[in-house]
Amino acid sequence: MEFATKKQAVAFSGTLANPSKMPGKSWDLEARETCPIGAKLSKVAGSVCASCYASKGQYKFKKAINAHSIRLEKTKGDHWQNAMITMIGAEPYFRWHDSGDLYSYSYLLKIIEVIKATPESRHWMPTHQKDFIRRYLKEHGTLPDNLTVRLSSAMIDGKPPTVDNIATSTVHSKGSPHIGHACTANMRGGSCGNCRKCWNSKIQNISYPQH
Repeated sequence: MEFATKKQAVAFSGTLANPSKMPGKSWDLEARETCPIGAKLSKVAGSVCASCYASKGQYKFKKAINAHSIRLEKTKGDHWQNAMITMIGAEPYFRWHDSGDLYSYSYLLKIIEVIKATPESRHWMPTHQKDFIRRYLKEHGTLPDNLTVRLSSAMIDGKPPTVDNIATSTVHSKGSPHIGHACTANMRGGSCGNCRKCWNSKIQNISYPQH
């Protein structure tokens, strides 16, 4: 199935999210259903998921829950990739999963297909699913050039994961981070502003202040 317009693609797969404080759009899923590692970490004191923002505020509204449900079901179908390719188009910056995560390896493969078909877009994918990334690298060698995967640390003030030099992210509780570049969005009311470091795979680690 091909989609001639973005309107047709949206009608099929559901809308892209449009985070007001980021430079581009994103694809979101319901965190508890699609982030199994995060669900476990949410019960661990001191983990980055113990007070997950994706389980609060607007993410709990019925409209958001319904949108996430539609998006999740469409990712399991045969034509979702084509819809995403049409919707993303030439967006300069795109984020995968402002909420949610890679719930299966086959889902990761579909995302990679979308990324390869949108070379004008710079993609950023934070994830706890390092085993899926490790498996992809073993089977395919490298990630697409226009994708930056950031493996997420499990614990606040913890060390970043290590998988074949893949970029990472950590969370620091106060002051300056003990490793990598500090995210400065909190100085701009949570907005990225002109910063695009998260999309830059040459920056090995970015540390976000706890919030």
